Order: sequence, then C-alpha cells, then structure tokens
Amino acid sequence: MAARINSRYRYSLIDSWHKLLGLPKGHRADREQDILDFRYTDGTGGAIDVNSESQGIGDARLFGGWQLTTTDRHHVALRFGTKFATGDSSKLHGSGGMDLSLGLAGDAMSLFGMQNLNGFYRLHAIHIGEPDLLADRYEEWAGYIAAGIGLQVSDRIELRLQGASRSAMYESEIPSLGGSATTLTVGGNIRIFNNYELSLGVSEDVDPGTAPDVAFQIALRYRGTQ
Repeated sequence: MAARINSRYRYSLIDSWHKLLGLPKGHRADREQDILDFRYTDGTGGAIDVNSESQGIGDARLFGGWQLTTTDRHHVALRFGTKFATGDSSKLHGSGGMDLSLGLAGDAMSLFGMQNLNGFYRLHAIHIGEPDLLADRYEEWAGYIAAGIGLQVSDRIELRLQGASRSAMYESEIPSLGGSATTLTVGGNIRIFNNYELSLGVSEDVDPGTAPDVAFQIALRYRGTQ
C-alpha cells in the first residue's frame, strides 16, 4: 500500500532519527521541507516527473516455500515468489512488470551453543519483468542476499539485526539506479497471539545514495501450527 504521508512530519521524523543516532544528514540540509520532486531524464527520451503526493495499492506479492532439510539446529527451505503489476507505475506505486524469484532460506538455531541466539540467511535470484518506466535500462536479472542474527529475550519477543544487499536493477551512472544497494536493519518480532507475530524494523542505507535513507517497516504474520 502506498500511503500519503505529510511531508513535514516525515522529514522531521527522519531528521530526528539521524540526530539521535549521530548519522549524516546527506543532502536533506540543502532541501526545503514539504517538497516532493522526483525527476529523471536521459538522452534516450526516458523521463520521470512526479511532484505530487498520492495514495493507492502497490504491487501485490505472493510467496511460497518447500522445506528441503531440517535438523534440530538447521532448517533449509526452497523459496519462490511472484510480484504482480497491480500498482500504478505512473505514480511510482509499482513497476508495471511481473517479477519472479527463486532462492534458499536457512535458519540456524543455538549459535555458539547459546539456546536463545539464532541466525538466518536468504539467497535469491530475481527475474525482473519489463517495467513501464525506463524499460530500455532495466536489468533482466538481479541477486539478493541477506543474513542476520536474532536474540530471543523472552517467549514472545525476539530482537533482530540484519544486513542485506541487492545487485543493480538498472543500467545507469546514478548510484540510486545503477548501483547495488546495501542496508542494515534493526528490529524484532513480537508474538501477540499464539499464531500471530508482529514484526517491526528500521533500515538504514549502508552505502549512501543507493537505497532509501531510512525506512520504517511493519508486518503482521500468521504462522500455522507445525
């Protein structure tokens, strides 16, 4: 879901977050608040110009998995997913193309002999469907890798730290388009009912300019009884 957010509140929140952690401001100090101006143009005629806030449905995603191996301390599953072009690409709610992904997901329990310390890793190859915008510049294939650790502090609360990297999705000299993106996410999971889990996280771009400066994540998951 692409939701409309008041720009002044958004910038104030981001600035406060970076000030709290002592992180650099980047180009934000040189820009006015309450301004949305997303523009791109090149010599081939490709152009993007979005300067007004909007709301709407983003691209829908469907994921599935098949467990390959499992032991008391290590689980490995085959993961596959599809991204459907349900978002309006003219408003940047979606890409306009259907993506397919295939990869491995692994979970390791009791790291270093500590029962409450777990690890995880994800490896994915993504086939990118032709987008509506910049179709002459997109990469047909992209790779994604992530790894992290989780600390179970109670029966219902787990703290997590994750690093993730994705290869470039466009051919461009602009780092935000033509560069790989690396992020660091801090957060955790809260089990609110027997089968429902609330996930919260804050992501920062490790390589400035290649990913969103800061992103706030929230998800509600259902886990069936095993």
